[in-house]
Amino acid sequence: MGMRVQTNEPVQVPTQVRVLGEQLSRDLPFTSGVPELLYLWGNQVIVDEAGVESRGLTATTLFTGSDITWTVESKTGPLVEADLSMDGHPLLEYPTLGVLVEGQFPDPWAGKPAPEWPADQAAEEADGTEEEAGAAPEPKKGRLIVLGCSKMFEEMLINQAGHALFLLNTVDALTLGEDLISIRSKQFGQRTFGEVSDGKKLGFRIANIALVPVLVAGFGLGRHIRRRRESDEYAARMKKTGGSKS
Repeated sequence: MGMRVQTNEPVQVPTQVRVLGEQLSRDLPFTSGVPELLYLWGNQVIVDEAGVESRGLTATTLFTGSDITWTVESKTGPLVEADLSMDGHPLLEYPTLGVLVEGQFPDPWAGKPAPEWPADQAAEEADGTEEEAGAAPEPKKGRLIVLGCSKMFEEMLINQAGHALFLLNTVDALTLGEDLISIRSKQFGQRTFGEVSDGKKLGFRIANIALVPVLVAGFGLGRHIRRRRESDEYAARMKKTGGSKS
């Protein structure tokens, strides 16, 4: 006979942030039609407003957390119960989780010599001739999306929530233009609603259990009153004309 040994292995529980519809910006094409996102093992995106403005860039929020969000310091090992409770943690109101940065990004090598090619790669590409350097490329404005989470795009999660649609919107908007998003033939029809309080849950439960019987009883009572009134009116007309009620 074999011996069975039960062991417990700690597992890192993900910090699961559910980004619902009201937390997604509907003014940008990137989140168009996206019902929700699952922000697993994510980080808050902190924007250096002064630094962005000094470089002539603009930062627009794509989506945020809720008004009951808190942060947990990154550490090795599994999360403890205190990490999963809001008690003892300062709450953040709608922390930024995704940002679109636009504008003319500064050249990090401006005023500096261009870095040399790696020695091994330069030796492979060298053919004994030197080409004359062409004209410097004209700087153009760019767009950059900054997220604090990459788990949503992994194979096991890409088809969950609105991850695939968010990725398609991002690729289309950054490469083909924002107008094409509105004419995409395939759209996801998943719709969600926000967190429901215990009071609302109780109200919905009472409505489902009691509303239908009350409506049926009200319909029956109304029909009974109507038929009784019609019967009384008929009897009154027969009495007035001297007839008899059968």
